Amino acid sequence: SLQLPISQESSLEPKPEHAETHSVDDIFKLRCHLTRGEWCRDYYLQKQIAWKPPPRGNKECVKNCNNVGTCDYDTGICLCPAGWDGPDCTKPFKRPCFNMGPDKRDKGWWNNTEWSWSRCTGLCDDDWGMCYCPPDTKYGRQPAPPGSPPGTPPIKQGRPLYNCHPNSDGAGKKVPWGAVPYEDLYDKEKGWCWVDTPTFQCPCRIDGMFGIYCEHAVEHSCLNQCSGHGQCSYGFCHCHEGYYGYDCSRRRQAVEARPGLEAKERPWLKPHVMPVPAALDPPPRSSRKRPLIYVYDLPPEFNSRLLQYRVERGYCMYKGFMPGNKTDWTGWTYSVEGVLHESLLLSEHRTLDPEEADFFYV
Repeated sequence: SLQLPISQESSLEPKPEHAETHSVDDIFKLRCHLTRGEWCRDYYLQKQIAWKPPPRGNKECVKNCNNVGTCDYDTGICLCPAGWDGPDCTKPFKRPCFNMGPDKRDKGWWNNTEWSWSRCTGLCDDDWGMCYCPPDTKYGRQPAPPGSPPGTPPIKQGRPLYNCHPNSDGAGKKVPWGAVPYEDLYDKEKGWCWVDTPTFQCPCRIDGMFGIYCEHAVEHSCLNQCSGHGQCSYGFCHCHEGYYGYDCSRRRQAVEARPGLEAKERPWLKPHVMPVPAALDPPPRSSRKRPLIYVYDLPPEFNSRLLQYRVERGYCMYKGFMPGNKTDWTGWTYSVEGVLHESLLLSEHRTLDPEEADFFYV
């Protein structure tokens, strides 16, 4: 009778010669006993198809995507992060905080009395609408100098003012849309934006920061951590030269495979970076089973930009990094979408050739 290794579908690692084998009936009992109908048996009895090398694009992008985006070498179109747009990522695409003026500060605490989650009494980072302590305070955000190249990080990150609105100004005049005592934020002796260990703490929930004082810089969270071949920024993968795709798993034509960040530079990423079978060239095996699934790399406004716009690291993602770059599980209800997306990106049933696909994931 037909004999199959019990682990045939579960690993990309070569099977040892002494691997235990089981009959087809045993396989069905182990893997199909909770299923109905014949589909599970048919899956294991199907004739395997050749596992073809993945297609690899080679279309150049204009202006190197302004050094902020990732080039899709299949189409020659740039995938841009929050703050940028256009075919070459040179068009500013801002997300201003509510009632923000040209100086990225609030236009006036009393000329508009509406509350908004994104209203900011400090300095607004209008790439994604996040508020930080003002630059004239000890823990204020200091943007990159004027004229800096696109994508230049701020001189100083600053503490976030996560929905922390003062209920008055320094003279005691009431601010109708605020709730936090002014001195808890801006007093030079005890305020959140001024002292090392303030008595009041704004919630530190932004991706990439941790601790009651936001004192720990940690990894940002991306699907498969950009496969080790890109810089993760609030959910967007800025791929290294020659790599592309939503998860930076694909290689441009003629680009040789290189070790990822997890290999040496950031070894703590090893548990979070998995091989992407569909992108391996040569393929991990000579044949495989159907069905094959093509996963679309959609424009960022449909996926990664939504992650960059989230105001809490736990929103829309199933994991977040803590001090020491350990991870915790967020438990966020809608993170199941990210889990499904990542699972399909990593699946042995994924194909990068739409012509051979049985299903399409959008």
